Amino acid sequence: MAFSANLFHVCCLIFFAFFFTNPIKCVDGEGPLPALFVFGDSILDVGNNNYINTTTQFQANWSPYGETFFKSPTGRPCDGRLISDFIAEFANLSLIPAFFEIGTDKFLHGVNFASSGSGCLVETNRGIVIDLQTQLTHFNEVVELLVNKLGSQQSQQLLTDAVYMFSTGSNDYAFPYLTNPKKFPFPKEQFSEMVLGNFTAILQAIYNKGGRKFIIFTLPPEGCSPGGRAFNAQIGGKSGFNVSIEACCGTGAFKGINSCGGKRQVKDYELCKNVTDYVFFDASHPTETANQQFAQLLWNGTTDVIAPHNLKSFFQL
Repeated sequence: MAFSANLFHVCCLIFFAFFFTNPIKCVDGEGPLPALFVFGDSILDVGNNNYINTTTQFQANWSPYGETFFKSPTGRPCDGRLISDFIAEFANLSLIPAFFEIGTDKFLHGVNFASSGSGCLVETNRGIVIDLQTQLTHFNEVVELLVNKLGSQQSQQLLTDAVYMFSTGSNDYAFPYLTNPKKFPFPKEQFSEMVLGNFTAILQAIYNKGGRKFIIFTLPPEGCSPGGRAFNAQIGGKSGFNVSIEACCGTGAFKGINSCGGKRQVKDYELCKNVTDYVFFDASHPTETANQQFAQLLWNGTTDVIAPHNLKSFFQL
């Protein structure tokens, strides 16, 4: 069953495109296979938070997370694969591994730096997540390793051909609001400029390293996830799935209390019988089925959904 594109907006921005021959790997001898570098928050975290000193609020390395595809928890806040996992599959890449779980020999086809709970601002959940600036630091470490392994010319070609995917910003806005629900503690325009300024600086830094193909998810509507509905005590939106306003796993109104797996502050939870009926697996994260459809839109979508280019074209350039 189709879902509404308004549920989870995505957009694609390309700043410049210079295309070089990449001698590392080709598809059917027709051309280069670009690497995929992934940055951001829980929408794209494949397990980096398994390796840092954080709280269970920002982890998902227990059952029933991972039950659909991996058959065991990986740290992905989902029953299975994330959007970036499907994009890697569509591009004939292996699953892009978390930065903290791989050796240097596996950097050649991309790295995932994303961290659940993180934002563009260092202050967002400071000390218990990997903020975007620190993710950039890890990316720079990978760049140095690539230069040492491939040499300057081939590493530069890899970085220029690569695709860079971002999902970030939601936690920056949610964190101060949840801290002070009755009043957003900053002038909103000024705060938006801070978030965008920090994000722009990250993009500029990657551009300076050679990055040219950027995929940036727009922020989903705040308050439309089960957790947001429970917090605001209101219902809104349609998804096209059989169940769009309630999570598969959790407790409370709309299963909007983030208790999936019983490892967080609230231990009680219920698990749905058929996860494919649901848009959301837990209080704020999509199911694998939803992620697959989002990824298909990114890959093949037309300009009314993703602009100015779809992701398939990025991997074919």
